[in-house]
Amino acid sequence: MNEAELLAVAAEEIENPTFGVVTQFLEVHEIAYKNGKPEVAGIKTDALENMATVYFSVKGERFYFAVYLNTKPEIAVRFAGTEDFCQVYFSAYSEALTLQELSSLTSLAPTESYDKGDKLTRSLLAAGSSIEFQPNPEPGAFASKIKNLLDFLEQDEKGIRRLASEASGGIAVHTIFHNGTNMLGGFHLDKSDIQRLATLNLEIDFDLYVSGKLFKDPTD
Repeated sequence: MNEAELLAVAAEEIENPTFGVVTQFLEVHEIAYKNGKPEVAGIKTDALENMATVYFSVKGERFYFAVYLNTKPEIAVRFAGTEDFCQVYFSAYSEALTLQELSSLTSLAPTESYDKGDKLTRSLLAAGSSIEFQPNPEPGAFASKIKNLLDFLEQDEKGIRRLASEASGGIAVHTIFHNGTNMLGGFHLDKSDIQRLATLNLEIDFDLYVSGKLFKDPTD
């Protein structure tokens, strides 16, 4: 099994649907194409579950359409459906500290940063300094992303606690749901997640949006 084989089976389901949910989705949305093929936003494999997920970009939207594949005994479509666009990251902001001073509080390397006075847009200068850590920006579910972020932050527990106390530091969740049925779903923090957040002295903020078109009513 290789990625090319996985992509071929997933793309075949997009172009010649066998699952009703794929047909239902394509009645109201289009998969984005690149170089004549469905545009792939990401792919994940799970050896323990003998499963792979192929995420396709949706034209004009930021959420994804995912095809879930069995990888054994042969590659075959297990299911398909929409997947939220989800970003889970830690950021720290301070109007008093410079970027260098913020960065000195932790040994972790930020994925994004800016300094007080930096030009954020053509006419907007940063009023303070900020650093951001997002170890897994690729498509994926909140449940796995929050655990991956906590794993990353716990590499420097002391530094993250300092950022939380000496700057405005916390975890942010930015999600765009597909509004296909008006049932958006939600998030779950298990006991371990909550305990780990408390140990790091972190708060968490949820920024939620909906986008896209409703599925057609089959009775119409």
